[in-house]
Amino acid sequence: MKQGMKDFTVTIEAGSEQQIDIHGNYFHVLESTTEVGIQFDEGQRIKRKAGQGGSASSEYEQVTISSSVLQTVRISLGYGTVQDNTANVTGNVTANWTASNSTQSGSDVTILAGSSVQVVAANTKRQTVIIMNSPENENTVRLGDNTVNANSGLPLSIGGSASLDCQTAFSVFNGGDTDALIHVLELEVL
Repeated sequence: MKQGMKDFTVTIEAGSEQQIDIHGNYFHVLESTTEVGIQFDEGQRIKRKAGQGGSASSEYEQVTISSSVLQTVRISLGYGTVQDNTANVTGNVTANWTASNSTQSGSDVTILAGSSVQVVAANTKRQTVIIMNSPENENTVRLGDNTVNANSGLPLSIGGSASLDCQTAFSVFNGGDTDALIHVLELEVL
């Protein structure tokens, strides 16, 4: 009967090897100080380091782990796969962020059928702008810069909105047969 993955911890002397008797088709080196040699049954030896793993070329019954230095190795062996989403980051991260402290309720803007209008001007104090196609409208509109048209820009479905973290001006194109009402809300840092 095939069993799932099993973790093994082995201490390997410099220049020596350890054998583990286990049936499987997959391996994953969980921890090691340096690169280790891994051999499945009597096959070719491969070198891997912590975080690396994969499928063996065929099912194995024995795994031999070797090392050129004294180290303790933790390895997962058996049938299946290992999902390891850990990551290590070395370095400095600087993030400067200030929460908005002012809300500017922009006026609602009516876009005539078949036309485009700037719905919000550029604003260097703006952190975020929310632009909404009113749920009472009858068609999708397009959001973009002053060149937005029927074939460009971000489509906003009826009742749909976009939250944009930028300071530029935005226009809306209404390609429908009826006027469209657009709601605008700006969040600023003063």
